[in-house]
Amino acid sequence: MNLWWVFLGAAWVNWAWFVQEILRHRHVEACEAACPVLAFRPEVRWLGLPSVVWGGLYYGCLTAVSLLAGPFQQLLRQVLTTAGLLTSVWLLYLLRVRLHAHCVGCYAAHGLNLALWLTALGEWR
Repeated sequence: MNLWWVFLGAAWVNWAWFVQEILRHRHVEACEAACPVLAFRPEVRWLGLPSVVWGGLYYGCLTAVSLLAGPFQQLLRQVLTTAGLLTSVWLLYLLRVRLHAHCVGCYAAHGLNLALWLTALGEWR
């Protein structure tokens, strides 16, 4: 099986888990703060939307691009995953340095973004 689809599927599962934690207003044992508290902090909002919304849009775009055929599909994947990886670096900085928080779900998302980036670059096949 192509590793791209494995990592993209895992990213969607992790994203869905995070969203359900937010909607249920639960405190996750693996996190130092409740997911809703982290997700709605002003530091992780862009254009008024929390980063979890942007993550869903990002994974949606990656899925749509993956279903395309043509010469630009690989380039689009590389561009999108590079932007995703840079965003992950920024969010990790915010999580650890600015918010002094710990979140296993966030770490999983950022690790999956790294795996998607490596796969898009052709490092893993």
